[in-house]
Amino acid sequence: MAKISITGSIARIVVARDPETVAVDWDRLAQTATGSVYQSRAWVTAWLAAFTHDANPRGGRGAIIVAYDAASEPLMLLALVLERAGGFVRAQFCGGKDANYNMALVRPDFAPDASEITHMLQMARRQMQPQPDIFSLTNQPEAFGGRPNLLAQLPHQASPSFGHCAPLQSDGAAFIASVMSKDSQKKLRRKQSRLGEIGAVTFGMAQTAHEIDECLRAFYVQKAERMHAMGLEDSFASAAMQAFLGDLSSQGRQSGVLQWYFLKCDGRIIATYAGGIWRGRFHGMVNSFDADPLYATTSPGNLLLHWLVQDCCTRGLRWFDLGTGEARYKSDYCEIDEALFDLVLPVSGKGLLIAKAEQGRLHLKRAIKQSPALWSMVKALRSRLKGGGTR
Repeated sequence: MAKISITGSIARIVVARDPETVAVDWDRLAQTATGSVYQSRAWVTAWLAAFTHDANPRGGRGAIIVAYDAASEPLMLLALVLERAGGFVRAQFCGGKDANYNMALVRPDFAPDASEITHMLQMARRQMQPQPDIFSLTNQPEAFGGRPNLLAQLPHQASPSFGHCAPLQSDGAAFIASVMSKDSQKKLRRKQSRLGEIGAVTFGMAQTAHEIDECLRAFYVQKAERMHAMGLEDSFASAAMQAFLGDLSSQGRQSGVLQWYFLKCDGRIIATYAGGIWRGRFHGMVNSFDADPLYATTSPGNLLLHWLVQDCCTRGLRWFDLGTGEARYKSDYCEIDEALFDLVLPVSGKGLLIAKAEQGRLHLKRAIKQSPALWSMVKALRSRLKGGGTR
């Protein structure tokens, strides 16, 4: 851990590899700073433990930047990871593609300008090993929790995808009525009725270690089948990913880091959904459903989501999000498309060249994802290449 002094309202910076080193200040900052569950110390610690040890192919090293004022009170925290790729080093948010909303934790009364933020990153870089060539800080909301994202002051570009969220109501039925047509609600009721003809229908949230294990086992099986059908690699089959989800799940009942919801038919789990809660907001993370036609025709994933969002209303949660990416079911419940941006900041000569390529790659990805025709073509080609289209 290294400490350095800089000018301005930031009196010093700490760069820590281990989250526990700055645990007290992290928790203190998290009490007032705007952020999501992906910036919680529990979530970041679990992700780093799973994905940054030497035996893991993703490699990486944690680099937690904490800025302090003259009274040694924390002002700002960025949970980053350093990764080597193609002869250069990238600093990016912990979580990578496993996180939906990336941002810094910032004390409400701290408002650095663009030059101070840039200076902070450049000074922190000098204390990192290895030193990054670029800061690739992607999938950041332009604003969150009613506050602007201070990192948006730096040059940036629109992210490939949007976030999807909705403000909840205390009455779950009223919320559903506000986002879903009567015809759509009738269709879901008919599907639940058909499912009830197959067997007893049970919705719930896992409360015990046994129920959590049941959900995890069902999720892995269902996800593997779904990824194969789509022609995609099953990232959830890796030991690191399963260790990560297992760690979060074991904490879920106490901390809200990852809570599992399930839909059962005659005791068999036919759909799962898991998410974390941070300051009254449910963050959807992962989901799965049973592809057996006996159940799939009743849309078990949609039925579970329909129940889950109403349960969030009953529990008094204020916001609900289904993460980033393109999926029809997200727009069914989330009326707001949250604008996200990507910040690619070069901090070395090599980084200047790499940044252009990185920005171009992200721009192309956005063009594809925001074009329904192009995105459909990509998915179809990917499925054929993987052999999923013949199943």
